[in-house]
Amino acid sequence: MSKKYYTLDEANAVLPEVRGIVARIRKAEDARQEKQKALSEIMLAIALNGGDISATYIDQLAKSLGRSEREIQRMILGLKTKYSCEVKGLAPILVDFYSQRDGREVYLCWKEGESEIGHWHDLDAGFAGRQAV
Repeated sequence: MSKKYYTLDEANAVLPEVRGIVARIRKAEDARQEKQKALSEIMLAIALNGGDISATYIDQLAKSLGRSEREIQRMILGLKTKYSCEVKGLAPILVDFYSQRDGREVYLCWKEGESEIGHWHDLDAGFAGRQAV
């Protein structure tokens, strides 16, 4: 898969489409977290009390959690494939677009909730290295 290098204007132009996919990822991730919490609470209750929770229910919840995780990964791969961007985090969701700055490869960095891309960072700097464009 070849990289697409974006100018700031090009990355901001595709951002509405990316934001739509990110909204679906957010919804799926929130649901995944709820399932994970429920499963953890059930397993803790069983460990502490022995409990009489149906093994079938636990199995269904675990399978549902797995489906949620696969769906999130599918959407992330879709973003990478269609837009040649990288999802770097889910809390909040961070999306990096390849770009070039002063003859070197960098990321244009967008964070869930931001109205536009306004930051960049070196490939190895991560979110902590974000700088205003």
